[in-house]
Amino acid sequence: MRSLLVTADFPPIISGISTAFYDIWRMPSLSGQVVLAPRFRGSEILDRAVSARVYRWYMPLGDNILKKALRGILIFFYCVVIVSKENIGLVICGQPVMIGLAGLLLKRIRGTAYHVWVYGGEIVKFRENRIIFSLLRKVVTNAEKVVANSAFTKEEYEKFGVPPEKIITILPTVDKEKFRPGLSAGDIIERYGLEGKRVILTVSRLSRRKGHDSVIKALEKLKERFPELVYLVVGKGPHEKALVNEARGWGLEKRVVFAGYVSDEDLPRYYNLCDVYVMPNREVRGIDTLEGFGISFIEAGACEKPVIGGRSGGSSDAVLDGETGYLIDPLDIDSLSEKIALLLENHDISAAMGRKARQRISEKFQPQDRARELIAILEGRRNA
Repeated sequence: MRSLLVTADFPPIISGISTAFYDIWRMPSLSGQVVLAPRFRGSEILDRAVSARVYRWYMPLGDNILKKALRGILIFFYCVVIVSKENIGLVICGQPVMIGLAGLLLKRIRGTAYHVWVYGGEIVKFRENRIIFSLLRKVVTNAEKVVANSAFTKEEYEKFGVPPEKIITILPTVDKEKFRPGLSAGDIIERYGLEGKRVILTVSRLSRRKGHDSVIKALEKLKERFPELVYLVVGKGPHEKALVNEARGWGLEKRVVFAGYVSDEDLPRYYNLCDVYVMPNREVRGIDTLEGFGISFIEAGACEKPVIGGRSGGSSDAVLDGETGYLIDPLDIDSLSEKIALLLENHDISAAMGRKARQRISEKFQPQDRARELIAILEGRRNA
């Protein structure tokens, strides 16, 4: 069956969702499939590496109601044209609300089947908005399959009322050839003055649920014990100003380095230069609610780095507690500090966890495996 993936997250957009879709749909086994994604400068170059045929749609920028409505209308009409032109039998909705609505309308108007990808935080995020919450329920109820990115997400949607047999779990992936140990990072170390430093690292959007503020508080507790310790923060986001002020308030402005946006090509080298990867993710109220999986955990693990994550959301699928890293209470600063210290002071433990993480990623999180799973779904050979 020919399918059309419709997604608002696809390179050059930087996100875990974007990376997961790109890694899967670039596999040769998906050469007969089709993708519809936003158009950005340079996207045509990236599309050459994708086995599926890629269409790009113009996305009006902005978050006001009119811009969102216009995006939704454009997505739907692009879908109608591509479904007809490419003889599409199944639409795969990469996001459950706006794009899920396009899938629902296509099914109602044209009878086209659709699957919808979900990430765990939507139910909490939209619970207070009756209109969107109702739309989410209609989208997942009418979908042929609901694709969850973790065991946690699957459980959340079972609680939401989706029959377990209707939910398929497809874990994210990481390219182990791109994210690997032994990459040189000398120029980055020189750029940020990290010579002779111990480095803890977070790579993520700067939002409250990622727990950067907890790491800064842990750093304050560890500063005397590890006078050479530096916290390197990669990413941009709405919480950046608050984090800068947090570091300044603790007198740590020279110990917390904000690297900002990092290119996809350079990112593996940043993981390589750190001693420990830390992201104590937690659940928060508002738009950005929780971590459905945490792809940065497996990217760090692929580079043989031990990781520390929050015991929240779907991180337990990404981190094997006590084997590839540690999961801690994300609000317990003492526990976070102790685990950072343990990994910094015990090279044998850190190295063993890093090796275990890369081995697990090689066995469990490879794009070709996810592509095979997707093909099995398209051919009706996998039901759950």
